[in-house]
Amino acid sequence: MASYLDYNSTAPLHNLAKQEMIKAMDIIGNPSSSHKIGLQARMVVDNARYALSDLFNIRQEQVIFTSGGSESNNLILKSIASKYKGKILVSPLEHPSIAEVVSGLQEIGFEIDFLELNEDLSVNLQDLEEKLKTKNYSFVTLSLVNSETGIIQNVKQVAQICKQYKCLVHTDATQAWGKIEVNFDDLGVNLMTLSPHKLGLAKGTGVVITDGKADLAALIHGGGQERGRRAGTENVQALATLQVVNEVLEDIGDKHDSIKTLREFLEQEVLKLNPNAIIVGAKGNRVVNTSYIISPHIDSQTQVINADMNDVCISAGSACSSGKVKTSDVIQALGYSDELASCGVRVSIGPETVKEDIEKFLKSYEQLIQRNK
Repeated sequence: MASYLDYNSTAPLHNLAKQEMIKAMDIIGNPSSSHKIGLQARMVVDNARYALSDLFNIRQEQVIFTSGGSESNNLILKSIASKYKGKILVSPLEHPSIAEVVSGLQEIGFEIDFLELNEDLSVNLQDLEEKLKTKNYSFVTLSLVNSETGIIQNVKQVAQICKQYKCLVHTDATQAWGKIEVNFDDLGVNLMTLSPHKLGLAKGTGVVITDGKADLAALIHGGGQERGRRAGTENVQALATLQVVNEVLEDIGDKHDSIKTLREFLEQEVLKLNPNAIIVGAKGNRVVNTSYIISPHIDSQTQVINADMNDVCISAGSACSSGKVKTSDVIQALGYSDELASCGVRVSIGPETVKEDIEKFLKSYEQLIQRNK
């Protein structure tokens, strides 16, 4: 059986979520229908929305459902661009669903600036404040946790500064959810993106949390779902899994320490096998499950294929770039050369990972290092 070490791409479906999904398979109605079968489907959607509003201690109308994290990010950024004047500030460590939208906005005339980072890869707050003082920024976007390196950003401090300058703040918390505490009110942001399948809930649904201050325009038209902000029939079977979000988060939290121990073991052994290896962000503030490992002179694709041939699943970067192993823009943004950036892989572990999985990866990695001496 293959060892799955790619949790940042997606987590295996949790057993509790699977049970909810199976039960929902028998619900055939459209949530927009007013008859009793339609109302059964509507109840699932409403229960999912209630579960999130209860979890984050917010109003149900602050929860917007989409098809996934990428759509959520597109909805937010394109809405902001269409409704608000001013420039956009973005972190250089963003997922393609933000970075590519920002690039597209730049091509049609929007002014985009990038946040500077400190040595520990956190946002330079002094630079942020200087930028906000001197230019008319309407929006700042940055991930709470970077999907490739696991670096945790100082989003709360960024939001506090932005509030002084009446600048909206969005954070993509997709990779943070289940790995660190995510408290919408405490973060102080205006908008937040979540992706349930990263927890072990179903694929095919995403979440936008809003404080109501940002006016979101529909990205998809043709229906009045989600209070007119996202047309289309809701994914009832996927949303059903959100009804057990609290239980799944509790299960993940119980295994936090064991995940950290496995990550530390992995990195220690990698450096023993290859003293030239680089653990990106090792001195920074990271989530406990993610290791981005650069092995000089061995390209990412070779490493991913070698692991796969030895029944170990790892990644060369963010999931939305899968199938196209390419140089990581994030790693280049951190100052690594093109050559080093093309030699990195991400190992991301989860609640079901055991020491034998790590040892299997290490064995395949050792063989690769020996062949490339």
